[in-house]
Amino acid sequence: MSDFAPLEAIPALADHLSAVNYLHVKTVESRQSLREFAATSLSYMPGWMRLLYRVREYFVMLLGTRQEDMPGKEAIAPNELSFRPGDLGSFFTVVAGEEDRFWLGEARDDMIAGCLGFVCEPGKDGFNRFHLITTATYLRRQARIYFNVIRPFHHLVIHSMARHVLAEAKRRS
Repeated sequence: MSDFAPLEAIPALADHLSAVNYLHVKTVESRQSLREFAATSLSYMPGWMRLLYRVREYFVMLLGTRQEDMPGKEAIAPNELSFRPGDLGSFFTVVAGEEDRFWLGEARDDMIAGCLGFVCEPGKDGFNRFHLITTATYLRRQARIYFNVIRPFHHLVIHSMARHVLAEAKRRS
């Protein structure tokens, strides 16, 4: 059985995963619903992350492209999270989703398509197991260089996001 069995069991995710250049999965447990977990994750944009986006703007110029928009800090309430493809969730466009099961969004520029997703597996004692999925699909040759440079920051962002979501859940309980 694959380490990614919970992801591969969802046809929309399995199709997506078959075409990516990079996949990272971080798994955590929480009593939150998928809506709560995803909305809190998508609302996470501390100052240091906005600073990284400012630095990214100049870095991608060196690679011959540009950054279209700077993600803002916007809070998304769980009831505002859409699962309908084409809708927005923060600066991600919803690719696919199913209530209480998974959510997948994509942010794309002319160099790279990056996806953020959440898969919820019901666990024991009221806990859910959440798989935070990030993927990168290279659209240009420079994308490999770009992603290898930002990869350590990517891991920091995902780790910090997961810690933030769990801390918010604890604070609210």
